[in-house]
Amino acid sequence: SSFSKPLSAIALITPLSGKSTFENDNICEVDAYPNAKVTWLRDGKALTTKEGVEMQAQADKGIYTLRIPQADTTKHMGTITCRAENAIGNIEHPVQLNITTGPTLKAQLKDTEVLRGQDAIFSVDVQGFPIPEIIWTRGDKVLEVETEKISLSEDRKQLTIHNIQIEDEDEYNVKIHNEFGEVTSKAKLSCLIPPSISPSTMDDITLQRGDESEHQFEIEGRPQVDITWLKNGKELKLTENPNYLFTSDKENNKELFKIIKADG
Repeated sequence: SSFSKPLSAIALITPLSGKSTFENDNICEVDAYPNAKVTWLRDGKALTTKEGVEMQAQADKGIYTLRIPQADTTKHMGTITCRAENAIGNIEHPVQLNITTGPTLKAQLKDTEVLRGQDAIFSVDVQGFPIPEIIWTRGDKVLEVETEKISLSEDRKQLTIHNIQIEDEDEYNVKIHNEFGEVTSKAKLSCLIPPSISPSTMDDITLQRGDESEHQFEIEGRPQVDITWLKNGKELKLTENPNYLFTSDKENNKELFKIIKADG
């Protein structure tokens, strides 16, 4: 079997009241004996009336027509193929169907928390035609040149920030646009740090009754850590003993424990 005439060129589709219509129907003429079975496919899957298409056949003339009265990006954009087959063989003719539309995002960017030293990834799933331009920014700074700190996928749909540190915390934005529209999204990046105490161990200390003793620790962690002091495995309360003094310097991550007068 063979095509006596290929598919006619598919015209670009333009929005009309939120929908789109073909400027021309797609006609496939088939010359075959025995008569061929003709199937229309989108991206390899058979089209049916459930997808909002109309398929007409004039088998005696070998003319098969596909109409899409109200074209939809999700349902119809892709590779449209006319496949003809009979007992002798089969042949098919594909064409690309593009629908002009402003960009859309399947999901907004989400705030992300990442452990210090790991990578943070922001990505977008974008639809639109012509293919939209994607621009990533941090504040007012456009992120377009790859460095040791950032990298962009070839299609710019994914931004990776490497080796996250506290100074990387910020709001990151993406702008996606073509001649038919624009969408934006933003998300905050936070750096997480597991709690740590320095020094992590202390030597045993022997005090005489009435002695004074002071101990300072540097404590790091994000988000801000809760501090609990223990004596023999039991929590020490701030008001439990007037001889205990607890001081916090959150700005410098310092914690001070002072025994004003040892009493055993």
